[in-house]
Amino acid sequence: MSPQEVKLVKLKQLHTATLELLAQKPKNNITISELCRQAKVSRTYFYRRYQTIEDVLLQYQEMEMMIYLRKIPNTDRLSFSFLMTAYFGLVETMASETLLLHRVGLDDVILGSFNTVHAYLNAHQKIRNRSSNRVKNRYFRTFMAGGVVSVAIEWLESGMPNTPAQMGQVMATLFAIED
Repeated sequence: MSPQEVKLVKLKQLHTATLELLAQKPKNNITISELCRQAKVSRTYFYRRYQTIEDVLLQYQEMEMMIYLRKIPNTDRLSFSFLMTAYFGLVETMASETLLLHRVGLDDVILGSFNTVHAYLNAHQKIRNRSSNRVKNRYFRTFMAGGVVSVAIEWLESGMPNTPAQMGQVMATLFAIED
């Protein structure tokens, strides 16, 4: 196994162990030693790559988002509604994890992964819209991340009554971003 594959396997092990432990007890009662035992990863390995449990969750979520984005057509620029449809598709596949993170007060992890991917899309000029200056504004990005994540959690908690495509259109309308 290559070093990159080992790193991925260990991240998945840590991620799974973290979710299992969070389902059982509060985050503040989880020790790094306990997490590493559960994940079958050494503490040395953990501390070389992460500082906190949130770092594990954030890196895993960012990885999942990037994998999901690679499935999106490789065109120059993508519409906001299309990107939101893709985001809600990913949220749908990660529903139980997202709801668990929300329930235990780790919304910052969800927001952080959204912001990282949004910054990546902006840096690579993948977002197509007529109001690009607004989308590039860091305060608007923070506002948007909070809004999108809050709506996604509400959507999950209400049983996902709309399809990801419908949610993509809803988000484009709410943010008044023209594609």
